[in-house]
Amino acid sequence: MRIKVVVKDGGKEIKTFDMEEKTFKTGSVGYHGFGKIEINGVRYQANFMLVEIGSKKFKGAEKNEVKQ
Repeated sequence: MRIKVVVKDGGKEIKTFDMEEKTFKTGSVGYHGFGKIEINGVRYQANFMLVEIGSKKFKGAEKNEVKQ
């Protein structure tokens, strides 16, 4: 699945970015997208992340287990 991020200024669309499904190094899952955008003559590098809350895979321990 792909998600689109639309950047607007006062309702006027400036740029659209695609976000792809991603498994992050932490084990969490979500979406990530990036690119360059120009706003009022200034160029920016943009980075977008959506991380599913509670999606991290815990290895060798339960979420609620307290380490001693």
